[in-house]
Amino acid sequence: MILFLLPIRIEIQMRILAHLTFPGLLFLTALLLGLSCKRDKGSRSEDQLFTLMPESYTGAGFVNHLDYDEQLKKKFNIYTYRNFYNGGGVALGDVNNDGLMDIFLSSNMGPNVLYLNKGDFKFEDISERAGISGKGEWSTGSSLADVNGDGWCDIYVCNSGNVEGDERLNELYINNGDLTFTESAADYGIDDHGYSTHGPSSIMIATATWISIYLITHSKPSEALISLQTSAW
Repeated sequence: MILFLLPIRIEIQMRILAHLTFPGLLFLTALLLGLSCKRDKGSRSEDQLFTLMPESYTGAGFVNHLDYDEQLKKKFNIYTYRNFYNGGGVALGDVNNDGLMDIFLSSNMGPNVLYLNKGDFKFEDISERAGISGKGEWSTGSSLADVNGDGWCDIYVCNSGNVEGDERLNELYINNGDLTFTESAADYGIDDHGYSTHGPSSIMIATATWISIYLITHSKPSEALISLQTSAW
C-alpha cells in the first residue's frame, strides 16, 4: 500500500508488488502502521495551539442546515441565487455583562441561535427565551455591539436571499438587560433590505458616544449608516 504514496509510475509499482514475498508484505504493513501512529502522536503534541471541544461537552451543537426539499419547493437554490452557499454568520459578545464571551449564530434556513457562556467552555441555548430566532427567511451575517449606549450588548442581523417583501429586512435586537431582546430595527432606521451579506456583514464603529455601521451588501452599493447620537440614526 505504501508504494502508491511514492512518486513513481503505476506500472513500476505493480511490478514491485508482484515480486514481494509474504514477509516483505508484512514489513510494509508494519511500516505503514508505524508511520500512521507517528502522525497521530504528532497531532496531539504538547505544542499544539488549539483543542477541539466536542458538542457533548460544550452543549453548542449549531448546524447551518440547508433543506434540499425546501429548496426545490420554493425554487430557491444555487441556480436562482448565486450566493446560496455563502453560509451564515457568527458574532461574539458579552450579552449579560458577566465577563464571558457569548456566541450568536445566524442560520440561512433555520432559526438563529444564541449560546450563553456558562464558563469552562459550557454553553446554554437561550434562543427561545431571548427572542432572537429571527423573522427573515435567509439570515447571513451578524454583529454584536452596544448600539444604544446603555451598557448592554445588542445584536444586528443581516437578511438576504432570493425572497420577497419584509422577510429580507435586517433586524436589530435591543438588549433588555434580562437576557431578552426586542427587535427594533425599524425604530432605529436600519431595517435595510438591500441584500446584506456576511463576512463581515456589518462593522460597528464606536467613537466617543457615536455608533456607526458600515453595511456590506451585494447587488447594490455598500452603505454607511451613520449615527450622530447613540439613540438616533
